[in-house]
Amino acid sequence: MLKYGKVNKPPSMKNPYKLSQNHNQPPSFEESLATILPLFVGETRNLIIIIITVLINIGTGVITPYIITRAIDGPIANKDIQTLAIMSLGLVILYIISAIAAYGQARIMGYVSQRVLFRLRAKVFSSLQSLPIDFFNRNKAGDLISRINNDTNKINQFLSEGVLRFTSLFFSLIGIAAMMLYLNWQLASIVFILTAIILIITRIATPFIEGVNKVGLENQGALSSEVQEGLLNFNAIVAFQIQDYYQNNFNKISQAVYSSKIQTNILNDSIAPLYTFVANLSQIILLAIGVSFILSGSITIGLLIGFLAYAQKFFEPLRILGSIVGSLQGALAAWTRVQEIISLESNLILEEDKSGLKKRKTKHILEFENVSFGYDEKQILKNMNFNLEQGKTYALVGPTGGGKSTTASLMARLYDPQKGLVKLYNKDIRTHTAEDRTKAIGFILQEPFLFSGTIGDNIRYGNPDLANKSNAELIEILKDNNLLDLISDFEYGVATNIENNAISIGQKQIISFIRVLLRRPQLLILDEATANIDTVTEQNLQDIINQLPDTTTKVIIAHRLNTIKKADQIFFINQGILTPAEDFQHALNLIKTKDGES
Repeated sequence: MLKYGKVNKPPSMKNPYKLSQNHNQPPSFEESLATILPLFVGETRNLIIIIITVLINIGTGVITPYIITRAIDGPIANKDIQTLAIMSLGLVILYIISAIAAYGQARIMGYVSQRVLFRLRAKVFSSLQSLPIDFFNRNKAGDLISRINNDTNKINQFLSEGVLRFTSLFFSLIGIAAMMLYLNWQLASIVFILTAIILIITRIATPFIEGVNKVGLENQGALSSEVQEGLLNFNAIVAFQIQDYYQNNFNKISQAVYSSKIQTNILNDSIAPLYTFVANLSQIILLAIGVSFILSGSITIGLLIGFLAYAQKFFEPLRILGSIVGSLQGALAAWTRVQEIISLESNLILEEDKSGLKKRKTKHILEFENVSFGYDEKQILKNMNFNLEQGKTYALVGPTGGGKSTTASLMARLYDPQKGLVKLYNKDIRTHTAEDRTKAIGFILQEPFLFSGTIGDNIRYGNPDLANKSNAELIEILKDNNLLDLISDFEYGVATNIENNAISIGQKQIISFIRVLLRRPQLLILDEATANIDTVTEQNLQDIINQLPDTTTKVIIAHRLNTIKKADQIFFINQGILTPAEDFQHALNLIKTKDGES
């Protein structure tokens, strides 16, 4: 199980980035407090106002039954209408003040809670963005979405409603308990004994309720993952005619969500009826004992009525607290899931350069020195050594699963090696800032992805030199780089909206090419980048790639052998072992042989 805290060590064979699905240990109080307090920065004034309104509500709630008691034993018993009218007017004023305070409290807390929710989601999303690629390979997107959306909302509901109500009710209980003791300690002791019994029952039931809430949240995350994966791959579902399978799988997970939700709701709502039952029972017991006290002359009728009002007010907060217990357990379960993400830190940290070598241009732009890497317990690359010279073109070939894409990922520092060293410009690649590294290295993936917006927005994405360029300026830049013809098929050119147009995978790849090429990378990695492009467009792109500066180093991963014929060096990678090919024919022989030996 993933322990909470920062993860900043190089990845081991057993990767720490798989999120737990069964949380047995919630984050510590110190960790939780360190995360929650910054969310309330700038809310001091509002919180003070909320506290004042809470105290006003508590004060009016505590004093009104006492006024009623005095009115019954005084003006009502003595038929003093004038005094009774004054006391009644006082009660009306107190009720009005209480209503105004409650309205102000709810209004201000509504604003505060939404701002806190905004900051919490931003913090979780920021934490996600700082994590390495391996994290997203090991965790389902649907579950992460559920943590960002559903879990943060559940936490916010408790912070905005539960915490405030709990604080208000806690101090109300203290004030009411003090008044009951003041009126009659014997009757008060009966109320306290009954309260102790239901609190013990609540304490025993709490761990079970918390566990059920956690299961419910996990099932909700699984449902989000199933829907997200199904919608993203619906074309495959239709192509293979497996709608029934998808439907059955969805129904199975949905049924689990339904069952856990029913159980969660029942348990979350089971405490409040118990409190209600004990409150009603206490009224009967207090009334019976109170009447005997009146008959014996030890208390007055007004005192008994006032005490019953206090007892009712005492159990009312307890009933509300009983309903908050379920909300609290749900919030704790959600907080555990959210805190797990916040506590993580990328292991792709910026290392201190201790080599004494300054960044400089050498004939070797990139070097692998005894590099080994694996996922979990499976080793992919084994003691790999090679150099890439500036301006040359390299090809990586080999069977599927041999380690080509993993090698490319290490070049771009999407992962760090578990053993050995990757050097960029004669320096450990880990000592380069992310900005310097991404400026030097361009990576075009086999599966392109475009963000919502226009084609122009996607071309500008991640390029500070283009960030403030207008569409007209961007068109001129594309023209100067011989890239404008590549988007000529789009009706509105760079202004074409991605969401409103059916864009093929090949067209997406073209835009990805343009986006990377305009960055003028010094090392360009193409991982099956032309697999979805027709041969004419592929040739056009190849001509454009050839126009890159002579100092640009190119690494091509391809299954089409014609794309690597002109490579200066071909590397054959199989079972994590790299073998340099002497020439193109040697590379063909390596590919044809079973074990990679010519």
